[in-house]
Amino acid sequence: MKRFPNTLLVMSVLFIILGLGFLLWTSGYVTIVGAFWPVGIVLLGLFFLYIVFIRKGSARFLFPGMFLSLSGIFYLLFVRVTGGFILHHVWPVFMCIAGLSLLPQAFRKQGNRRIALFVPALAIIFLSFLFLLFSTDVVHTDFKEFIAVFWPVLFILVGFFLLILYIEKIYRERKGKL
Repeated sequence: MKRFPNTLLVMSVLFIILGLGFLLWTSGYVTIVGAFWPVGIVLLGLFFLYIVFIRKGSARFLFPGMFLSLSGIFYLLFVRVTGGFILHHVWPVFMCIAGLSLLPQAFRKQGNRRIALFVPALAIIFLSFLFLLFSTDVVHTDFKEFIAVFWPVLFILVGFFLLILYIEKIYRERKGKL
């Protein structure tokens, strides 16, 4: 018997209520939601994390829980501190949040499955910082010019990745011999 037999029903009702609330806010009918809607996103993310860690539910809720929680917290902090933001300047932060949200999933896996999630998570985080430099005009050169000069860095990064794989392989072999 399923532990949460009505999960789809609860989730569908929750998304309908959230969607209606957001629709009322974006259409201008409700203004109080504008100040507090990120709290709802954080709470939804925390609910997903509750399912994973407290109720020992499916790990499929880990990524959405982390992503929603971190995105809501970022939005609350950033908007409250700066008074707002332009999305085309900070979109890489949400990309970084996606990479950070993959890390706990990677640490729950073993062996090659861990690497299969860990490496993309780090790549996403690295790329988000790179894109953030350009979207916030910290780097004043064109992205194409930057890539034309620094593309060899990819070889260096692949080399470090292969070195890490080699060290992990040696570690597993020695651990197996003990």
